[in-house]
Amino acid sequence: MNKPKSPDGTELLDIGNGLQIGRTQSGVWQVCAKNGCFDLQETADFWRVVTLLERPYSEVDLMFKGYTEKVGAKNYFPLWKVVSAGLAFEVDQWASLALVWFPHLEQSKKVKLGGLLEEVAHSKWASQKSRQLASRYAKQCRMTQ
Repeated sequence: MNKPKSPDGTELLDIGNGLQIGRTQSGVWQVCAKNGCFDLQETADFWRVVTLLERPYSEVDLMFKGYTEKVGAKNYFPLWKVVSAGLAFEVDQWASLALVWFPHLEQSKKVKLGGLLEEVAHSKWASQKSRQLASRYAKQCRMTQ
């Protein structure tokens, strides 16, 4: 069976929902779908892969570690940016899933998400459970800065 490839010939990782992720030869992470390939550089770009949050963090982490090792990528896929996209989406479904992933992130990445956690904690769109959890995590971020 042929593995999917990006336009520049790089092997892609199938993440489901008709999406594949890979690194270009220049080292940029990309997501490819039927309508083309899109760079994943800025945190805002990661809305395209927010469906990863529907899987357990450990499963996604293992999947990307295996891919990174297989293709010899120097930089690991920034899962914290998927969490950021989930929090920034302003939809409780994605925020609540992002909050499930949050404890698994490195401390330095958690701190970067403090502002978004504050926004979720004070939002009107998030459920009470999500607001309370975001508030608790935001407090932890403030204490470690």
